[in-house]
Amino acid sequence: MRKQRRTMISSKMVVATMAALSIGAPARSQSAPSLAYGSVQGTVLDENGRPLGGATVFARPEQDMFKEIRATSDAKGNFVLADVPVGGVYVDAFKESDGYPYNAFAFYKPIGETTLKVKVEPLMQTQDIAIKLGPKAATLHLEITPADGGPLFTGAELEFTRDDIPSPYSVRARPHHTMFVPSFVPFRFSATVPGYKQWNSQLITAQPGETLNIAVHLERQ
Repeated sequence: MRKQRRTMISSKMVVATMAALSIGAPARSQSAPSLAYGSVQGTVLDENGRPLGGATVFARPEQDMFKEIRATSDAKGNFVLADVPVGGVYVDAFKESDGYPYNAFAFYKPIGETTLKVKVEPLMQTQDIAIKLGPKAATLHLEITPADGGPLFTGAELEFTRDDIPSPYSVRARPHHTMFVPSFVPFRFSATVPGYKQWNSQLITAQPGETLNIAVHLERQ
């Protein structure tokens, strides 16, 4: 009967073998920068061209407009957006406490103004980007009630339209609703509530910083 040979492998032999295999293999750094990203540096300016601190800066990559990268401008208005995907990127800013609304939607853009687009290179910083905000928005305050004086138990669907923009801007509103609206830009809006006739506004043009108080009285269908 042939005897079976049993080979004993010591732990020292395993360690030595693994060390030998690792010699010459490229090291992998956990913190190595990715070629798929770069950064954007610039300054946020108010409507008068002065540096605006405390503004929220956001970037949306052209290949994924639902992705948003954010940063905050410092006291001198400077900002750096890090880890921005390479390629075309749309960059803008807002500061609602100073009257500059979140303007990712075309409804809030001044007539003829488009969002700034920059190109981000791999491992490079796109520098000296200037984002000028303004004019400041107006405020729209609505009181939405039934015309017969009864209680309104549900919210309303508001739809805002501008003649220079093909797509409407929709907002879900409470019976007492306050929001920013663009200044110097003529717009209309409608209010729709189930069980009531649609309410439509006249053409409205607001001034910067103005507060518009509008009563929306809904008639039952």
